Amino acid sequence: MRGPARTDPGQLTRRTAVGGLAFGLAGAAPARPQRVVSLNPCLDVILFHVAQRRQIAALTHYARDAQASTLAEAARAIPITYETAEEVVALRPDLVLMSEHSAPAKTGRAHV
Repeated sequence: MRGPARTDPGQLTRRTAVGGLAFGLAGAAPARPQRVVSLNPCLDVILFHVAQRRQIAALTHYARDAQASTLAEAARAIPITYETAEEVVALRPDLVLMSEHSAPAKTGRAHV
């Protein structure tokens, strides 16, 4: 029987990320975020299906693209962004959903 896969000590595992996120947000955010912004088309879909409409501050502009999104019709009634930092700040979200594959300038991981 094999044990758990070994990881590099500096590598963030899914379990660590979820546990850290839960621990880190326990006192920092409201129990239910009231203004959520998505910066990823896949997360748009998840957010749309799990949040109440009043909780969605914005989806990505891809959400309205009928060729790229299953939400295109419904997304017309929801604000969108082009994922710029200025747009996100102006929306005053208490939760921003993004992925590891978001543009470095949006994540603060830009390399100089």
